[in-house]
Amino acid sequence: MTKCVICEQRPRWQDGYCANCASKLKAERKAKANDKPKYYLTYQGNVVGLFTKGGGKLTPRLLTRSANSLPKRNTIDLNRYCVGYSRKVIKGFKACVLSLANT
Repeated sequence: MTKCVICEQRPRWQDGYCANCASKLKAERKAKANDKPKYYLTYQGNVVGLFTKGGGKLTPRLLTRSANSLPKRNTIDLNRYCVGYSRKVIKGFKACVLSLANT
């Protein structure tokens, strides 16, 4: 009997993986497929995606996408005046984008 490619303990079940490892891989792929940003921030050519996390909090992540290909309704362009946001919030957004871009 052949062993699992990942854990090398259990017998193979499907595609070279045991049932346990196959279900873990399937869950990881599903989580990555649904991982889309709720909002996009653009500033000085940098693009940051705001992803939802548990409890309704947003976590920023630097993206390599072009600012031209982003959906307009979910994009906050910090290079221009943003209606509906206070100065403090905009400064926080800009600091977030620059800190992620410079790391």
